[in-house]
Amino acid sequence: MVKRNYEDLRGDGKIVLFLREGKNPKFYVRLSIPNSTGYKTISTKTNNKNTAIRFAMDEYDKYNHQVQSGGLLQSRTYEDVVNEWEKRRNNSYKSQSGSNDRTVEYVKLYSVDYFRRMKIDKIQPKDFHDYWDWRKSNFKKKKPTEDTLNRERTSIQSVFKYSYQQGLLTDLITIPKLKTNGVSRRPTFNLQEWKKITSGMKRWVKEGKPLGKYRDRFLLQQYVLLMSNSGVRVGEMRNLKWEDVYSTPEDDDTSFILRVRGMNSP
Repeated sequence: MVKRNYEDLRGDGKIVLFLREGKNPKFYVRLSIPNSTGYKTISTKTNNKNTAIRFAMDEYDKYNHQVQSGGLLQSRTYEDVVNEWEKRRNNSYKSQSGSNDRTVEYVKLYSVDYFRRMKIDKIQPKDFHDYWDWRKSNFKKKKPTEDTLNRERTSIQSVFKYSYQQGLLTDLITIPKLKTNGVSRRPTFNLQEWKKITSGMKRWVKEGKPLGKYRDRFLLQQYVLLMSNSGVRVGEMRNLKWEDVYSTPEDDDTSFILRVRGMNSP
């Protein structure tokens, strides 16, 4: 076991200096900041004691100001947090769906390039106004619409939700949403149109038997009926498994309940 000589520079345990021996010995400082938990150990990158002491004092002042201003002692970069968040999601997402996590893809495609080395607890809602301006001129295929950026916003928000749950943020920030002119969507089917679709699907499935396509057509039919009658989203339906479907008695009938995992699930 390596024995080190620790020097308490202030006599209160807040700034402790020690030398790590080796081929290139360097002084390190261990900081303990009021109103924070744990310690922060930093290399002074020098073997000169006087230089190391000045560095240690400056670092204490910097981190003390950071904590007293509402920051955290063990602050992490945006990139580091995203990588940790991705591993947590992958542990459950791929085992459930077997496909790529679109939420992670939305986050890593652009936001990591922009916020990479920024401390997660220093990023504020106002920073996203600059980010949206940057995104509108930085894209791989085509210029993103406000709707596209709002989908990206929802994905990035889950990173900050994770950070807050892990104690990396003192407050959960809300990323500003871009204003849109509304989404242009086709009107919903009227009753007559819907009856025509459902009856047509029945014939289409039946006609698939002699063609060897009955199973695929039947599954698509059930998929359409589930989506239209439950309100489940496409991404949530992709993750659905038999274990997520259960029934409950209701008067003289039976109701079926689908347990889904949405985009913001941790």
